[in-house]
Amino acid sequence: MEVEITDVQIDVIAGIAYSQVFTARSCRPLRMTVMIPRTGVPKPAVVYFPGGGFVTCDYEKFVQMRLALAKAGFVVAAAEYRTVPDKYPAPVIDGKAAVRFLRAHASLLEIDPARIGVLGDSSGGYLAQLTLLCLRSKAPGSTRHCLRKAMMSLTSLLRAPDMEIFSGISRSS
Repeated sequence: MEVEITDVQIDVIAGIAYSQVFTARSCRPLRMTVMIPRTGVPKPAVVYFPGGGFVTCDYEKFVQMRLALAKAGFVVAAAEYRTVPDKYPAPVIDGKAAVRFLRAHASLLEIDPARIGVLGDSSGGYLAQLTLLCLRSKAPGSTRHCLRKAMMSLTSLLRAPDMEIFSGISRSS
């Protein structure tokens, strides 16, 4: 499959507060930067979650990769998410909020709301997978249910006969 790279203008909107995290004594916005190819028609979108071992979240990194995706016709949203000391399911809740923000503002950002994907590197890739799994789940309102489902799927995968050599799990143990 070849991707056509266009030479359209890419508009960048930085510092968008897509969600707010409230605690007993503070309110912190979660931010994203959006790159939008100026075509005037709805486009597919990708939410990018950066890696960082769930310790850091530099959502402004990999500008060249994000720009290449934008030149290929995607709206690209690089999203911040909560890291340590926040625990699960906080990052997944943030990932879902980022996708929902794009859906809610699809017409303004020239996004086709039926074609929003997720992408990430390292811990951001893990978050992208969990976010997608939870968004597709039809279970009643439970991010924790999605995480349990993901862990059960991972456990089943590691117990598969062809995965024994990779996981160190032995059927005899």
